[in-house]
Amino acid sequence: MKTRPLTFILLVALSFLCGCTGLEVLEPQKDTTRFYILETPFDPDRTRELAPEGPRVYLGGGSIAKHLQDSRLALRSPGSNEIVYADQHRWAEPLADGVVRILVTSLSRRLGSPRVSLQRFAAGSESDYQVGFHIHKLGGEPGKAVRLHASWWVQEKEKTEPVLHETLLEESLPAEDTSHATFVRGLQNLIVSWADEIAAALEPEDES
Repeated sequence: MKTRPLTFILLVALSFLCGCTGLEVLEPQKDTTRFYILETPFDPDRTRELAPEGPRVYLGGGSIAKHLQDSRLALRSPGSNEIVYADQHRWAEPLADGVVRILVTSLSRRLGSPRVSLQRFAAGSESDYQVGFHIHKLGGEPGKAVRLHASWWVQEKEKTEPVLHETLLEESLPAEDTSHATFVRGLQNLIVSWADEIAAALEPEDES
């Protein structure tokens, strides 16, 4: 019976200490995660007037390397085999969806065709070109550079064999700007430049 007051006092003291030292731990922490999407910037120099009879282009068979399928931004130094994921900087959608959206929009603008699609065309109106791709690398380091390595192929309607291509692109980033937002814009620019290469393969310049 004599131990009850002492036990009560100890419990009160312990509760007081927990309240003083552990209050901040118990408070909800602000989520600082940032989310990003890829967009296609409008460039009049890369845009033609849409023509209803523009080429039909089916963009299918696209894939990206497995290490890029994580929702976190993948950072990589040149010549390094190490991938560092930015836990607080994530894609708001699967990266492949953003890449394909830029390719479709950019090809449509560059070719002046509203008939660039992710869906196969109906029977009797098959595509003039089919394009497939695989992205091996898409990343880099904020404040340094971004890089793209992609393999892709073009199957022309009248040809029996696809033509294989490979793209290696790099763009320097401002050293004073190490933000992940600028890093993502750099990736955007690489994909748009890659779309320019694809468009050139679909519509070669006249040799005359």
